[in-house]
Amino acid sequence: MRGGLMGAAMLVAGMVAAALPARAEVLACPAAVTVIERTDAPQGWEATPGKSERRLVDFQVFRGALGEKRDPVKPAARQRRADGAQVTTWKFASSASRPGPYFVSCIYQGTQVGVLHEVPTGMDRCDLVATPGAKGRATAVCRSPG
Repeated sequence: MRGGLMGAAMLVAGMVAAALPARAEVLACPAAVTVIERTDAPQGWEATPGKSERRLVDFQVFRGALGEKRDPVKPAARQRRADGAQVTTWKFASSASRPGPYFVSCIYQGTQVGVLHEVPTGMDRCDLVATPGAKGRATAVCRSPG
């Protein structure tokens, strides 16, 4: 009896999973990064290193391979939501025929340090949502259709 119930539960779970739409692939900037800081101390002084967490504040999309000149991609749209958040959207072809690789650059509060990631070929849009008055409160996500 127990095996029958387990088999039925697995069958129902499989049917539910098959009925759901395919999950879109998602690439999201880390909400925060840890930055290790160091300085070149003047002669006679000793530098003390430090580290701090920096929150995501901005996002850029580039076209071009790493190590080559990268061209910024202009956003397709900017809009303000009812809650006051600013949404910036980039759109591009999701197929292998799109011109050159696309990269996203995640930009963090109070530093020039960031992280960079290639946008997988199947993704066709990226959105930056910046919350007003909340310094360091942004989300940046790229998605595939679906």
